[in-house]
Amino acid sequence: MARHSVQCAPNEACGIIYGNIRDDAYIVEDVKFVENASSSPIQFTMSNADTIRAYDSNSDVVGIYHSHPTSAAIPSGMDREYMLINPVAWVIYSGADQKFRAWHMTDDIHELLIKTENSG
Repeated sequence: MARHSVQCAPNEACGIIYGNIRDDAYIVEDVKFVENASSSPIQFTMSNADTIRAYDSNSDVVGIYHSHPTSAAIPSGMDREYMLINPVAWVIYSGADQKFRAWHMTDDIHELLIKTENSG
């Protein structure tokens, strides 16, 4: 996802995260990169076709990934609006500090711990 974010810069990158949720842990099995239909450095839009394909697949959608090419990996106001509509994990990559952060929103927003197989 970091490499994809860099390749898409200066525009935001985006994708769909597939996997499952076990004991409040999001287990990522696959990430499908999709085109940012907005072609914008400050927002992303997934086409209706990409969104339909994502939810019609045999895999469960557990998250949305996108990048902030020049800012922190903190949800913007627009991100927060879409998080309410699509209540999955939102993983954001910051081009400013090359770090990932993950978020989830139900009634309020909270940060999720990101743990990789190599992080113990």
